[in-house]
Amino acid sequence: MTKSTMEEDNLKMIEKVTGVPVITTVSKDAKELNISVEKLLKL
Repeated sequence: MTKSTMEEDNLKMIEKVTGVPVITTVSKDAKELNISVEKLLKL
């Protein structure tokens, strides 16, 4: 999924405001998360 400049900015703002990194995003009608097992195991 290609994110627009606005979407990228929104993700950065979410991280700045919450202090929590955004680990992935979910597309409409997604069946799976686009994140590696390794990244999930680090949580």
